[in-house]
Formats: sequence, C-alpha cells, structure tokens
Amino acid sequence: MYNNRTASSNYSPRPQLGIGRVIPQRFIPPHPNETPESLFPPQINRSSVPNSMRFIHRNFPHTFLVFTDGISIDNVNAGCAFVFMPQYHNADPPGHIRFRLENEGPTGEEHSPTSCRAELRAALEAIRFCPWTGEGFDRMVIATASAYVFQGITNGARNWRHNGWRTSTRRPVQNRDLWQYLLGEIERWHDTGMTIEFWHISRELNAHANYHARLAAVI
Repeated sequence: MYNNRTASSNYSPRPQLGIGRVIPQRFIPPHPNETPESLFPPQINRSSVPNSMRFIHRNFPHTFLVFTDGISIDNVNAGCAFVFMPQYHNADPPGHIRFRLENEGPTGEEHSPTSCRAELRAALEAIRFCPWTGEGFDRMVIATASAYVFQGITNGARNWRHNGWRTSTRRPVQNRDLWQYLLGEIERWHDTGMTIEFWHISRELNAHANYHARLAAVI
C-alpha cells in the first residue's frame, strides 16, 4: 500500500481489503461535557518497552486515544496528520506524524487530493502506525473532527456494503478504496484482540492534529 510513508515506524502490516464484517462503534463519553483532555490525560504507558507517553483513558488503562485530521488546499495539495502522544519542546521522537496525501490511492488509481480523502487517510495511517496491542492496549479511540469520517465509518459503510457500494441514490460511493482499506484495518485489529471506536469532536479540540495536517499540505 503506500510505500512513501513518512511515519517513523518500521511496522508495516500487509494491507487488506475490508468486507465490512466489523463496523466500529461510536465512542460515547460518560458525560456530554467531557473532552479528550479530561478523559484521556497524558500518562506514561508502562506496558510498552520502552515506556512511552500516550493519551490513556483515566479509568481504563488499556484504552487509548489518537487525534487525526486531514486538510486540502484548493484540492491541489492535501495534508494528513495524527497525534498519538503529547508534544513537548524538541521531543524525540515527536508525538505526531504528518505527511502529504498521495495522489495515487491504494489500488493504484489517481484521485484528486480532497479534504475527505485526507481525513480518511489520516485515520487509516494512525491505525496502521505501530503494533498497538504490543503496548498493552485492547481498545483504540480515533478522535476526529470530520463528520464525513465519523458518520461514514460508523453508519454509512454498513449500508454501502449492503447496497453494493452505492449510496441511497444509487451513485457509487466516493473514496471507496480508502473506506474499504480502513475497514480492513479495523477487521485486522479486531481479529488480534483490539477494538476501534470513533469519537466526533469539535475542531477546537482537534487543533493540534489540524495544525500538523495544514503544515503537511503546504510544505
């Protein structure tokens, strides 16, 4: 799948095309006023070697959160980013990954670099980034400000699959390639013991991921 990765991880599982047998659930915080910062404070994950900082659920130490975002500038250049640990000044390694959206999709077809594709691609790379279960996690929460990604992966994908990847108006689903590969990663993790959920947050709460996605689009 994408060989030109900018991610600083040697973990690169063989990509698989999803069939929709596992549809991720929506993450619902215990209280409406909860924020990612309050519910997933930065903590040292002592189950990883070496120990590393992650956004870990305050009550469930095997549940962690990753912020994702993507942005397109005039459908010419698009950037993707995800933030998986708090960023400290001159931290090495950094707590984020940012990269330019590829023009060529996972099936080899050329696509316009839209914000929707960038948002999907960011979530896909966050899930693929490293062997999360090796850090002791069994539940991953993707925090996204994208209603497109959130609604599509938790609801739309189920209907599209049953309709032969067509919308309710019988039009082909846009970005089918990324949707199916995203489902494939969710299925792969499900089979290895980790569930993935999606949390729709405001853009204000996703500012860090948005900042890095924007940088990736212009650099």
